[in-house]
Amino acid sequence: MIAPDVGVAAWAAENIDLGLGLGHVEPLVLGPAVVPEITDPAEAEKDAELAVLSAVAHGNGPNGLTVLLRLLARAGIALTANESARIHACADIAILDRWIDNVLGAKTATDVLS
Repeated sequence: MIAPDVGVAAWAAENIDLGLGLGHVEPLVLGPAVVPEITDPAEAEKDAELAVLSAVAHGNGPNGLTVLLRLLARAGIALTANESARIHACADIAILDRWIDNVLGAKTATDVLS
């Protein structure tokens, strides 16, 4: 599970008792405490997968737009003027997060912005 909120991450990481003496499950939770925050575009370019995880685990933060643009450039995905304007105008973190996730495996900007 990926949880950008520290409180939710702590809650989600709590052991789950299976009852009847069957043991417990220890959930794997990626959150701000365990995923480094990637804010340097050069670092994001070197490790795109970690940059995507960082953007999601840290709620995309103020550098989400920068990370998205660097990932697009690294993937060789060209943007039209309209696509670029759409990305720059986006203030919805959930949408930016979705677009960042979409970069992996995308071939075109349409794939990313879907």
